[in-house]
Amino acid sequence: MTALYPQHLYYGLGLHPLYIAQHSQHDLVLLEKALSEQRLNCTAVAEIGLERAIPELLTDLLWRKQCEFLEAQLYFAKAI
Repeated sequence: MTALYPQHLYYGLGLHPLYIAQHSQHDLVLLEKALSEQRLNCTAVAEIGLERAIPELLTDLLWRKQCEFLEAQLYFAKAI
C-alpha cells in the first residue's frame, strides 16, 4: 500500500512480543536486513515491547527471549 500511496502512508517494522514463541534468531536477521534497506516510508521500528498480559509468555525462557528481542530491536532503532 505504501508503494501505491507513498505521499500518505508510512509504516514500521518489528517483531511483536505476542508471537515470541514463534520468533527465531533468523527473524531478527530478516528484520535487520529489511530495516537496513531504508525504504522511504519505513519510519520506525514498531510493535516491539514486553508482553506481560499473557501468562504463557512469562516462563523464564520466553521472558528472557522477549527481553533479548526487545534489546535487539532497540539497537536496530538506534542504528537507523
